[in-house]
Amino acid sequence: MQMDLRVPVGLPVPQVADFIARCEQAGIDGVGVHDHPHSGRDVYVTLALAARATSRIRLYPATSSPMVRHPLLLASLAHSLEEIAPGRIRLTVAPGFLAVRSIGKPRATLATMRQAVLGLRRLLAGEPAVFDSAESRMRNVSERLTPVYMLAAGPRMVELAGEVADGALLLVGLDREAVTTARRHLEAGARRAGRSLDDFPTIFIVPITIDDSLAEARRCSPIPMHRISTGCDKRASRSRTTPRPRPSPMIWRPASVMPSDYLARRSTAPSGSSGREKKPRSSTSSFSRITRWKGLTKCPRVRSKPSAVSSGHGSAQSRRRRVAVSKLKNRHVL
Repeated sequence: MQMDLRVPVGLPVPQVADFIARCEQAGIDGVGVHDHPHSGRDVYVTLALAARATSRIRLYPATSSPMVRHPLLLASLAHSLEEIAPGRIRLTVAPGFLAVRSIGKPRATLATMRQAVLGLRRLLAGEPAVFDSAESRMRNVSERLTPVYMLAAGPRMVELAGEVADGALLLVGLDREAVTTARRHLEAGARRAGRSLDDFPTIFIVPITIDDSLAEARRCSPIPMHRISTGCDKRASRSRTTPRPRPSPMIWRPASVMPSDYLARRSTAPSGSSGREKKPRSSTSSFSRITRWKGLTKCPRVRSKPSAVSSGHGSAQSRRRRVAVSKLKNRHVL
């Protein structure tokens, strides 16, 4: 078993490259750098500097989306890195998460990912590939073909990775049954393509925050964390006849990006609150909303419900309600 490390581009590019060099000295097998253009720092420039500062470690973007960068551009970048660090480059692609959201585009569909992965493999081999009815081809290619890995989480994406990619990065957790289910989907995709998974590289991704204490790790995490459900996907769990496996207490993944003022609002919020101001309830009761539904004569049946605020029979609100119900009865609505 080997261990890779994914790092963000939170620091200036030269500092990230120096950190990757220290990862190689520490015995890490590979490092992937987030491809987030909205960070203002380019992953491929970072990987180029890291390639010059290292000699053994695997390097790859983690991960690039064909919705953000055209496959021809991705193939050209991968080939350029291959010339700097021969045999140590991997090209990883994904439907897109934060990067596609930052440019206002949707995530890549299953068909788009299939076209992108197959097209990337053809371009890196020096063959033509067609994207949106336009043929693309690279004039310069490396003797060693850069492997194209695919990130997948759902069962259909996992099967597609087993069918068309050179390797897979799986975001399914580390639970034993989840890993077994993911491998089963990989094999299903490989069978469709008539290929074997004997030498198929598989990387299981587990996003974590590391610190000396659990409380400090949670505090320093840039995004809120929650436990990941086991199994490849909810759609897969619906079709399973066996009980759903228990989630592992040590597997975490990010839920969503926190607003920039999240921690400030949490620190100033009173105890037991979320820091968000609650909206006042409408003064219109559910009874009066029902009676106004397309006129009184079209209301099929109106039943008065006890109020959660004042349920006594002597309150003014309950007296008004009884008067209203009495009037409705006289008009033959009830």
